[in-house]
Amino acid sequence: SGIWDAYGNMPMSALFSFQALYCYGRKLSSHEGSVAGQKIAMAALYGNGSHTLSLSCDYQGDALYNRMQTIGKERGSQNHMSFVGMQSKVYVDALKQLLDMTRKQPTPSDGIWSHSVTMILHEWAVRRCELNHARSLTYVLHSVSSLPSLMQNGIEAKIQTSLQFSSLLCREKSWERAKQLILGLCTICQQRGLRFLRARLLLQLVMIHLECSPQRPVCALLPLLECLSICEADSMDSLHASCLCLLAKVHLQLDNVQRARALLKGSLPTLLQHAPIWFQGEAWLTLAKCHLREARDLLSDSEVSSRNLGCMRLWKTALEQLNQSANLFESMDDALVLREVYYLQAQIYNYLPGHRSQRNAAATKYSKVCKDLLQSHSPMWQNVLESMTLLDMGTNS
Repeated sequence: SGIWDAYGNMPMSALFSFQALYCYGRKLSSHEGSVAGQKIAMAALYGNGSHTLSLSCDYQGDALYNRMQTIGKERGSQNHMSFVGMQSKVYVDALKQLLDMTRKQPTPSDGIWSHSVTMILHEWAVRRCELNHARSLTYVLHSVSSLPSLMQNGIEAKIQTSLQFSSLLCREKSWERAKQLILGLCTICQQRGLRFLRARLLLQLVMIHLECSPQRPVCALLPLLECLSICEADSMDSLHASCLCLLAKVHLQLDNVQRARALLKGSLPTLLQHAPIWFQGEAWLTLAKCHLREARDLLSDSEVSSRNLGCMRLWKTALEQLNQSANLFESMDDALVLREVYYLQAQIYNYLPGHRSQRNAAATKYSKVCKDLLQSHSPMWQNVLESMTLLDMGTNS
């Protein structure tokens, strides 16, 4: 399980943790049981069937065998696409798993449980743009990550805490502070040989560059290429696919639509199997923007007799991909991305004849997200109404 985790494959890490916990649960120490339960809980954020691993069973081999048979039948009767669009919130699923851990270990002796719960709550608050709540949880995170029991694995807990804090800084538009924090952590990881954490930090740095400088996507290429190099050298398939997703976004912002679409189609199977839900949703969203960009070019270049049919096909394809993206981001309550997805859905429905009710429903969702952002007192509230005019069809990535 630890080896899979070191290579960034959380679903496989969770599967082997599940096996260790339910085959040898009575032989594991309290700390080992907490680590195994944490890996199973965090796998819920990947949404590829890992959420079906449950901590509510008994510690016995028969339970493992029966559960594996059930999961095998579920996965055998459904393809990857069946896991897109979870029926419940992924953060709720992860928290339920951690609560099930307390039933096995009513009083966890170390800080792993507290750190895991706080990390999940903090990330959820950032996604929902509840920044006051996230700031309060930041202090809790720093306190928990300093516990002696968490320091036995080096400084990894502190690095993960600081990585999570950088997401809050981005929501507050403190991008320079976030960059400096990530660069400092990258130096520490390089000195200590923490290659997987360094790759994650570089991926976060790429996202910061793309968010703060959408008109200069080339600024993200240097950390992106370095991250790709680490992933290829160490066979980190999940992170490699996530990097390709962001590379496709860079190509789209550089008007290289065909290259962006090719990268996404090549990396999508791995993303759906091993990558976090957020990157799965981002891949569908970027792919939809590629088709919207093609539709825009078709309207400006094609003859009137042929452009309607071609645009209708591209719009419908983009709409299907936006629906996939919306399902994934809704499961994570990512308010900022959902605002853009709902806006694009409403625009496409407006162009398609006979879809007025769907257009109104998408517009209502968009309006609700905007109101929620206004009430969250987040720094981006001033841009909410402005985005109605600035967000162009497929051009704002």
